[in-house]
Amino acid sequence: MKYINQDIVNKKMSSRLNINMAFKGIFLASTLFGLVVLAVLLYRVFTQGIGYLDLDFLMNMGSRFP
Repeated sequence: MKYINQDIVNKKMSSRLNINMAFKGIFLASTLFGLVVLAVLLYRVFTQGIGYLDLDFLMNMGSRFP
């Protein structure tokens, strides 16, 4: 007597593997999208903030009492 029907197991396994591949693709795409957005934000922060940096700002200690 067989308790496990291999045909049913194979059918369910193939559908689960397809769902697994779909979710892997979705999660990979969302991770890559987040990394691209992070890279764009870092680029904008550095390009907009580099104009405020000069040697005087970096070398002199700021006064606490202006």
